[in-house]
Amino acid sequence: MKIKRFFKWRFKTIFLITFIIVIVYLAIAIYLNFKNSIYNPITTFSAPLDYVNLFNNDARKKLVLKVNYVIKGRNPIALFDYEKKYSVLVYKLDASKDISLKNLVKQDIHDNGGIGSGFTTLKTENLQISYTWDSIPLIDEAIITFYGKYLATSFKNDKIISTSAYLKKFYLKYGEKKSLDIFIEKRESNSIDLPTEIMTIKNGRSLYFVFAFGKEENTKIGPSLVLDLVNIDQ
Repeated sequence: MKIKRFFKWRFKTIFLITFIIVIVYLAIAIYLNFKNSIYNPITTFSAPLDYVNLFNNDARKKLVLKVNYVIKGRNPIALFDYEKKYSVLVYKLDASKDISLKNLVKQDIHDNGGIGSGFTTLKTENLQISYTWDSIPLIDEAIITFYGKYLATSFKNDKIISTSAYLKKFYLKYGEKKSLDIFIEKRESNSIDLPTEIMTIKNGRSLYFVFAFGKEENTKIGPSLVLDLVNIDQ
C-alpha cells in the first residue's frame, strides 16, 4: 500500500509540475505575441516630410519610396530606391536637448553581442534591421558600433558625419549601460561584407541615420554617394 501511495503521489507531483510549466510557457507565448502585435510595423507609402527634406532637389527626382514602416513608440523607418541600383534607408532619433553632434554621437569598439529577445526584423535586399519592442524616449547620446572592413570617415563637420565601410554589423544603443535598440547586419551571414555608406545628420534636436547600399551585394558604393544626395546646409 505504501508503494502504491508513493507512486500515486509521485504521479500527481509530476503532473502538477508539468501543468505549471505548460501554463507558464503559454503565458510567455501569449505575452510575446501580444508585444509583437503592438510593435509590428504598419506599412505605408508616404515618407515623413523631414526625411524627404534631407535630400537635395536633384536627389529627390531620382529617389523613389519603396516602403515606410510606422512603428509604435519610435520614428518611422523609410526605405528608398535610388536609380534602381541603390537602397537608401532613413531613421531618426530625437534628442532631449540641442547639443553638438560630437557630444551626441559616440563610437564604441566593444562587442555588444546580440539584441536579445523581444524584437522585430525588417528585411531589405541585402541588409536586415532589427529593433526592440520598446518605446524610445528622448536620447542624451547615441552609441554606435561598426563591424566590417575598410572603415573610413569620408566627410565630417559640425552637423554631418559620413562613414564608408564593407559592413558586417551595425549596433545602436543610447547609453553605456543601455541594451541594444537597433541591430543592422547582412541578410546572409555567409555573404561578402556589404559596401555601405552610413551618414549621421544632426538638425536641431533631430538625429538622422542614412544608410546607402547596393541592391546587389557586389555593387560598389562611392565614398560620397550619400553626401551627393543630401542637403549639406541643414
